[in-house]
Amino acid sequence: MDFKDLKLIKRIQNLQDQVSQLDPSKKQDVAKMKALKEKELPSLLEEASKKAPFATEMLRYYFYDKNNGKKTIDLKKSPLWKSAALQNGKKRIGGYLNLDNNELDLRETIQGAGFTNRNNTKEYASTRKKIKDAFKKDPNKKVFNIKDQWESWVVSDHPNIESWFGLGSYTLKGLFTGIATKVESNLVSVKGKVDYKIKDRYNWDPAKATLLPFGLGKIEDESLSKFAKAGLAKSFDVDSTVVTEKIETKIKLDERSPQKVEDPSKRQENDGNRT
Repeated sequence: MDFKDLKLIKRIQNLQDQVSQLDPSKKQDVAKMKALKEKELPSLLEEASKKAPFATEMLRYYFYDKNNGKKTIDLKKSPLWKSAALQNGKKRIGGYLNLDNNELDLRETIQGAGFTNRNNTKEYASTRKKIKDAFKKDPNKKVFNIKDQWESWVVSDHPNIESWFGLGSYTLKGLFTGIATKVESNLVSVKGKVDYKIKDRYNWDPAKATLLPFGLGKIEDESLSKFAKAGLAKSFDVDSTVVTEKIETKIKLDERSPQKVEDPSKRQENDGNRT
């Protein structure tokens, strides 16, 4: 963080301090907020766009753009797609097809990756289970078409200004479609794709705040939410373009560890005494 960052944070905090004293239900205070929006915000957002273009784009839509209540973002080009939270979590829950993920503690790995399942954590293994159940139900069949979908709540990296202030948390949706082919009695080849997209509601919630790094204070959500209450900004729904990734792997139908067979030549004779 350099001096320019500190100046920007100071400007944001100064705006926050001014808005915190205003009541959006009072006409005179709304007039003051309107003046801040027209005079202070444009130059502040222009400065912020050099450091965080995605977060600034979202704020401009909230405050100024022709906001019809919806916005579609290019997921692959956004900082969200490259963020550690999304990529790490996607690899974890996308690992439902990987041989290495045998007997995963799903709850631990998913929550450790920044993901929380609002329903049943085991749903993340549903594609893997669906494939195995299909061959179990009809063991003579060699090929199955598989389709499965899931969604998860992702918490953006903090204090990464782009992903955190651009879209603090959101829902990641995935749709798997592919073909599962039995290549051996206990081995299935899986080829297909996963289509990813996100959805969220862009708003600023009172009682929430973001702590700034290095003890520089915090930014209160309530300050920005007041502009929407005063009719000077508008919350909106967010969705995204689809990002597709190919999947090609193999899974075992029966993943139980084989029992070890003792080698008689290495067996030690029992002499009847404790050793």
